[in-house]
Amino acid sequence: MAMLARQLRVNFAPGAQYQYNNGAYSLLGTIVKRVSGRSLRAFADANIFKPLGMTSTYFRGDPAMIIPNRASGYTRDADGLHQASEAVGPLGNAGLYTTARDLLLWERNFVDARVGTPQLLAAMQTPTKLVDGRTSAYGFGLAIGQYRGVRTIEHAGSDRGVAANLVRYPDQGLAIALLCNLDTIEWIGLTHRIADIYLADVQAPPSPGAEPPVPRVTLSADELASRAGLYHLSSNDDVFVQISVRERKLIGHNFYNDDTDFELTPVTANRVLFRSGVLEFVPPATGRPRQWQVFDNDGRKVGVLQSSAFVPSTIDLRSLAGDYRSQDIDVTYTVAARDSDLVIQPPGRADILLHPFAKDTFAGPSVGAVKFLRDALGAVTSFTVNRDAVRGVRFDRLNRTG
Repeated sequence: MAMLARQLRVNFAPGAQYQYNNGAYSLLGTIVKRVSGRSLRAFADANIFKPLGMTSTYFRGDPAMIIPNRASGYTRDADGLHQASEAVGPLGNAGLYTTARDLLLWERNFVDARVGTPQLLAAMQTPTKLVDGRTSAYGFGLAIGQYRGVRTIEHAGSDRGVAANLVRYPDQGLAIALLCNLDTIEWIGLTHRIADIYLADVQAPPSPGAEPPVPRVTLSADELASRAGLYHLSSNDDVFVQISVRERKLIGHNFYNDDTDFELTPVTANRVLFRSGVLEFVPPATGRPRQWQVFDNDGRKVGVLQSSAFVPSTIDLRSLAGDYRSQDIDVTYTVAARDSDLVIQPPGRADILLHPFAKDTFAGPSVGAVKFLRDALGAVTSFTVNRDAVRGVRFDRLNRTG
């Protein structure tokens, strides 16, 4: 809460846009504790979980708390598949342990209300109106949308070693709860394929851009390698996606969002499925770098991911080295040049490797798009960290090191 209170800027004028952020849910958890006088875990257990019969659902605020039948989470990185470290921290945006059965009991409450009034449940499923009259695709803790012409109420999420999606098709009386103990699985598409089985008679036909050919294909080692690299989304200056090859699989990593990996499943030589839609690879040509055309799950083109051949010189990297301090989060980061790499050294944490994309522009885990700023004489004065949840966090330079 102290860190949230120190923020000097906002991402946009209140009400002008919609943006999901974990800080708001952590704040709500603190409000519950202060108003009720009980921890979020105790309050939710007494007022939500027990009345709904959710006997296997807990908020875990204490790392020492034993969760019966807990599944370990796994992740896949350059060294292969291994168990992921568990994230135990602020409650509200995270820390919930549950089962698919219990989540379906929670979904049933929207049809047969036992917790909350009909007015409250309706408000949760009503899109928020913005100040200019437009509506967002989010209600109170629920995303409102559609899949293949069928209305959906859902929420998805992921963390180290886990991925989950809970979706309800209210007009058809269908709810799907999907819990995975692997963070690279393509879990949104898996949910859609389950829905396709039950809702085939009411769904709109998939558009040509969204319909995956069958069977899926296996790419050669050279084909896999040619598609790997750092890509920038043309429609958003802060979105960078790293595509790598691990165990003969294409793995995507979006530095802008949750910093979790996701598998790219080839369905043709140049087309892959991922959790939010379809990517179509465009080989390089004269005057044009490698690209991925981005389509949503309904086949609409929503952007282009473009690669870069930029390689900074050792002099360029050394000019960026130094200590930088952020008043927003009350911390000093050291930027260091190591041979041909640039790293951020946060106190008490592992170094963050920055991937170069253009002059003074890098991307990396936890920090998203890192942009160095210079004064009129070309001297580096600061850098900003830019991600979906927090944009333009400024770090001012304190000194310069070689």
